[in-house]
Amino acid sequence: MSDIINPAVTLLASGSQARNLPSDKSDKADNLRKSCQDFEAIMLKSMLKEMRSTIPKDGLLNEGNDQEMFRDLMDQEVAVQISRTQGIGIAESLYRQLSKNLLAASEK
Repeated sequence: MSDIINPAVTLLASGSQARNLPSDKSDKADNLRKSCQDFEAIMLKSMLKEMRSTIPKDGLLNEGNDQEMFRDLMDQEVAVQISRTQGIGIAESLYRQLSKNLLAASEK
């Protein structure tokens, strides 16, 4: 599998749907929070993949593409679940920073 992460494919694989343009501030805030969580999920998936690559292969079982694909999908789902539940703080920090801009833009 390639080492390049395509955010559009990752978001679609995580069950995210294309968002309509929000009409009020609460919709914008909800969409911003969801986008921040999606970004955190991408970061977590990348971290999980790198952590998994440090584990030495023991050679007892031959690993095929199917196992690699399964691990990749499992890492994606674990990353999405972590970001949707407790997270590691990236989404919350990003949301706090970007929500300031959102409030400033909505006041204009």
